[in-house]
Amino acid sequence: MKTPQYRFYMLVAGFLILLIASWNLSISKAFSERSSYKNYEDQKEGIARVEERMMQLRQQEAMLSQELGGSAGVEQGFEEALLQVVGSFAADHRLQLTEFSELMIAQDQNFKIETLRLSLKGAYKDHLRLLNHLESDFKLGTVASVDFELRKNYNNQKEELYQTIFVQNLYEDDESTK
Repeated sequence: MKTPQYRFYMLVAGFLILLIASWNLSISKAFSERSSYKNYEDQKEGIARVEERMMQLRQQEAMLSQELGGSAGVEQGFEEALLQVVGSFAADHRLQLTEFSELMIAQDQNFKIETLRLSLKGAYKDHLRLLNHLESDFKLGTVASVDFELRKNYNNQKEELYQTIFVQNLYEDDESTK
């Protein structure tokens, strides 16, 4: 015959076994969830590295095709390439792009001339650096004309230097030669 004390010990032992089993199951589940979370984080970091590497490779490709006179202008377009170059330069050198005109196209016999007008506001040194950068590094077009203008800002009673640049791209029109 089983005594009440024996039943009590069996109840406590069963409770402890049930407690240990549920504890083990929940801990193993937590560890498996943590490992899958780490796996997803690693995949996310890998994707971010791939995207960064792709961006670097695109920049290298654009630089190489500009240096070699390749087709970066055809893929990206003269307007987009100039906006990218001027925008990144302006952000780095305290210049403010105030105007970026529509692309003007003129045709002369079997050549096309694309012209863009852009205006910037900033310090004189930064304007000269931008001009040097466009003339030496921007291979898709040439600086055709530059105009400096000193304007008075009536809001803060200071004079500000504005620069208007005309950049042109000359290429042979394949459609007119056919």
